[in-house]
Amino acid sequence: MDIGFLPPYTGPVILPGTYTVDTLPTASTDNLGSYARVSDLFGSKTDLLLCSMAGGSYFWQPVRPFWPGSMSANQNATLLPLKTPSIIRLDNTLTANRTLTLSPALAWPGCQFEIQMTGTLNLFSLTIAGLALGATLSILLGGTRRVYFDGSAYQAFG
Repeated sequence: MDIGFLPPYTGPVILPGTYTVDTLPTASTDNLGSYARVSDLFGSKTDLLLCSMAGGSYFWQPVRPFWPGSMSANQNATLLPLKTPSIIRLDNTLTANRTLTLSPALAWPGCQFEIQMTGTLNLFSLTIAGLALGATLSILLGGTRRVYFDGSAYQAFG
């Protein structure tokens, strides 16, 4: 039985070598559908990223996008996709008003952060900034906030 000519397989490939998030090749047509191994995903994890495209924009997204971590709540910080764990437990006692700022750099459509405050607020506040239209969220002791990137800005769940 003749099944005809089958072209060589040109599916996804794993790019040679290991990268850091900062040394990834440009997300582009040339890498679309390819995987890259990184050694510092979410700060410390070795895993694969996939070069994807949606709405005309190319981006790297993790194959396994959820990773837990903890950090001190008693600091202002920027949450950077691919570098900051996607599930964050905040501990310690606040000694001043603090802000967590969501960065759109390296974000992909569907990128999410889940932030839980387990530390003590005292008389201070913890605010999440960087949402669409300049909106902010407050987070209370024991509270959890979830946000996602819709392709152009962060939105709050619920």
